[in-house]
Amino acid sequence: MPAGRVKRIDKQRNVVYIVRRGHTLAAPLSEVEPKARVPNARVEFRLVRDHGDVSAADVRLRRGTRTNRRQRRFGDLTGARLPGAKVATTATHRLGIDASSPPFQVVEAWLDAMSDWDVDGAAALYRPDAVLHAPDGDVTGRNRLRAALEQSPLAGLDPDAAEVYGLGRYVRVDCPVDGVDHGASFVVERGEIIEQWVDLEPDREGEAETEKAPPFQLAIRGAVRADARRYARTRVDHLIDTVGRPVRFVRVKLTAVDNPANERSAMAEIVLDLDRTIVRAHADARTFTEAVDRAVDRIQVRIRHERSRRKARQRGREATDESPISLSLTATTGPEPGAATPERPEIVRHRSFAPDSLTIDEAAWDLGMLDYNFLLFVEAETGDDAVLSTADDDSLVIQFRHPVDNGRADCMTDVLTAEGPPPSLRPSEAIELLANTGSRFVFFVDPASGRGNIVYRRHDGHYGLIIPADEKRE
Repeated sequence: MPAGRVKRIDKQRNVVYIVRRGHTLAAPLSEVEPKARVPNARVEFRLVRDHGDVSAADVRLRRGTRTNRRQRRFGDLTGARLPGAKVATTATHRLGIDASSPPFQVVEAWLDAMSDWDVDGAAALYRPDAVLHAPDGDVTGRNRLRAALEQSPLAGLDPDAAEVYGLGRYVRVDCPVDGVDHGASFVVERGEIIEQWVDLEPDREGEAETEKAPPFQLAIRGAVRADARRYARTRVDHLIDTVGRPVRFVRVKLTAVDNPANERSAMAEIVLDLDRTIVRAHADARTFTEAVDRAVDRIQVRIRHERSRRKARQRGREATDESPISLSLTATTGPEPGAATPERPEIVRHRSFAPDSLTIDEAAWDLGMLDYNFLLFVEAETGDDAVLSTADDDSLVIQFRHPVDNGRADCMTDVLTAEGPPPSLRPSEAIELLANTGSRFVFFVDPASGRGNIVYRRHDGHYGLIIPADEKRE
């Protein structure tokens, strides 16, 4: 949109005069948003031509402009996570990419643009001095890049068929197009592609072989000794070296349960982000050394299962009995029998882990990968609240909020369906039922919201309340 400055405001005539490239344009006061009605304000507008006369309409304050006279800077970066994050570019307007966007997000935006034949959008993701290495030679310059992208074998690709992986600023894409396998490698910095290879192997001579270690977050709850922290860091670092896949994020949580009656007072939780696949394991034991070892072992099992599932998906089919998914869960969700509980237990509220609707197969996969005993989610086919849980014999059981006519035609996972609807209870009544029955959790319908909720016992003796991720609650 054209841009200019507000020259003056004539309130008697209800006209605002705007200067653009030395020319003065008039705009009705009603076409100027209130915060732009300030002399010398930088504005954007739409040109209106009527029988040779040119005027301005839809006048808005330019993004980043401050009209307070004590704030004189334009495009202030206050609050930006990275320098340049608030600098609007063509890629920002078209694809939502800025300097703070991670490399994976930039490449995914490139894939979406190429799949839609949006050559201009894809070209906007390259830095002005970017180099595109192709079998026919190197390409530089925006115009030549656009021409190369139009002729690229990846134009019109299917983004769902693409496999994206990498580490740090290096990202690789493998994608079949018209039955032919193609590949592209990217180097991304500050939200821009600075170098790319199409159907060529990257030439990284002279570059450092070592990559940046993934972000490592260590959370401590309770009295955890320094030697336990060092041991957890050493074991997880060794685990990352043996994964064989890029690890984007690592989180380790060590919890010391302050409960003398609980023999297994050391708990370890490990979360790995493997190319947007979250793998989680939890274990408790007498010592942190034993708890960390158990959690690492479970992570390795889940990674092997995820790898077999990924290979099956690459072959164009879902995992079958040849690559089974382990759903064996041994972590406890409540205090040990006979363990002491707080004098005044509290309710700890949080939302379900599953943010979107899931199929039963997807919920079963998340249940196994995240080492949960139960998962509250919205079933994709029916749109109904449901909970998927493991029984004592490790079999899977699903219960719907409205169990009538809830079919599972496309479900490949062996799941038992619980009979009858969950009870309609207030949270306090559900906790009383949980205490009287000794169950691991209670699935109930909250009459205030009409949605399915879960209460369960926490390791610290308090009660947890899980509500659907999309439920609005004051």
